[in-house]
Amino acid sequence: MALHPGLITHLRDLADATDGDRTLHDALASLIAHLTTTIESYCGLHVTVADHEWPVTITAFAQDAAPPATSLRLPLRLVSMLQSGGSWIVFYAARPGALVDLAADLSHALGVPLGTTSAPGRGTEATDGGAPSVRLDGDLPPMTMTSGIAGLEELSTINRAVGVLIGDGHRPEAAHDILRRGASAAGTDTHQFARRLLGR
Repeated sequence: MALHPGLITHLRDLADATDGDRTLHDALASLIAHLTTTIESYCGLHVTVADHEWPVTITAFAQDAAPPATSLRLPLRLVSMLQSGGSWIVFYAARPGALVDLAADLSHALGVPLGTTSAPGRGTEATDGGAPSVRLDGDLPPMTMTSGIAGLEELSTINRAVGVLIGDGHRPEAAHDILRRGASAAGTDTHQFARRLLGR
């Protein structure tokens, strides 16, 4: 398939949608409508956005979606400087090979390598020393096909703990570092350590 010029615009709009729930909802709806009309067996997506290394994932599958047979992962930093290396989008389609041409077109348009994964298990965002790449079939099977948002409660806990540390006189980046170092020393996740801090 030829890369539809609107796709990268929709991806950029989604990656840049940081000024409210309505903007994010509209950008996601526009992207899904585009994918549904351009990929015959499109069945769903995952969008993961990392906020200070904590991921929030949006899952959007139709209720009657067929089981995915192929996936395409795209790091969001390739389309928006606002996103970190831990943010990406994964498209799913029900027909094997349905995303091959799209992956090649995106790889060419964005000037990054195209990787494939033949072994089962999660693909990584990068190849060749950390360079971002477009990746085929590294996210099968999907973690879930139940639409919704995961990670918001944990992010809220972290942000409240950051607020407490800022109130104690720490700068925002220093507050995040304190939480990360504390979680590492305690052998736990950042949000668990943040919950402990809030419970004191």
